[in-house]
Order: sequence, then C-alpha cells, then structure tokens
Amino acid sequence: MLVALPVILWQVWAFIAPGLYRNEKRFAFPFVVVSCCCFGTGAYFGFTLVFPMVFSFLVQFGTGSGEINAMLSMGAYLTLATRLLFSFGLVFELPIVIFFLARMGVVDHTWLAKNRKYALLAAFIFGAVLTPPDLFSQASIALPFVLLYEVGIIAARLFGKKKTDPVEDLPED
Repeated sequence: MLVALPVILWQVWAFIAPGLYRNEKRFAFPFVVVSCCCFGTGAYFGFTLVFPMVFSFLVQFGTGSGEINAMLSMGAYLTLATRLLFSFGLVFELPIVIFFLARMGVVDHTWLAKNRKYALLAAFIFGAVLTPPDLFSQASIALPFVLLYEVGIIAARLFGKKKTDPVEDLPED
C-alpha cells in the first residue's frame, strides 16, 4: 500500500481538482508538501526509534529460558512493519488535521485545551488498537500523539478562524 500511495494520491487529486477554484488550488501544493513531510517524519520516527525496540521485544518475549525459539516469517515481519509505519505516519498528521478544523471554525484552541484529557485517552486507545499488544509500543504512539496534539493547539491559536463579537455584527440604529 505504501508503494501505491503516490498513485492513489494522484487519483484523488485528479478527482478533486476540477471542483476547486483557482485560489483553492493554490493552497493544495503546500498542503501536500507539508502533509507528506509529516507522514514521512512519522514513518521515519517509527522505523528508526520504535520499530527496532518493538521488534526485539516481541522476538525476546517468551524466549528468555532458551527452550523456545522465535519462528519469524517475512509476511509477519512486513505486516508488523507496515502497520507500525502507517500508524506513526497517521499520528504525525494530527497537527494538519487540527489546523484545518481550526481554519474551518469547527474547533478552536480553547476547546482543544479544555478537552486535553479526552485527547490523552484517545491517544492511548489509538495506540492500543494500532500496535502490538505491549505497553511500550502503545506508549510510543500515545506520547507523540499527545505532543502533536499540543502542537495542534498552538496551530489552532495562531491560524484558527477568529470569532467575531456578536455585538459588533448588529446594525446601528
């Protein structure tokens, strides 16, 4: 799936582009560049820091007595690697999602800050669903999720839609 991602994204763009105005198309290129960088950074983070520790933990789990040997298969290895790298790539997209939600006025930085505890819970649930069943890999996704949520709050504060005062919108007599 990761190999086919550029073709998939091109097809999505070919479907969406005719319906966009010229000024909307102008924002598409920076969005694609930033989102690809975020996804790549997340996959790189997962591959270099987390994946080696998770893989060694899973291989050594239960083999400490020397009586049990791990039987590795290439399919299981690739499935684990792809799942972890895709999960980390998705987690690193969180600030972009929050940025767009704030620009559309769906959320604002005060609401995000007030609901921080629910984001922490969602981070650990997301980590539990997407990673192997060990605490380290769950926390390795949850902690960047929480940090990126905080980055998203900052982005929402800086770039979010400004609320207008309803009193200012009233016509004068």
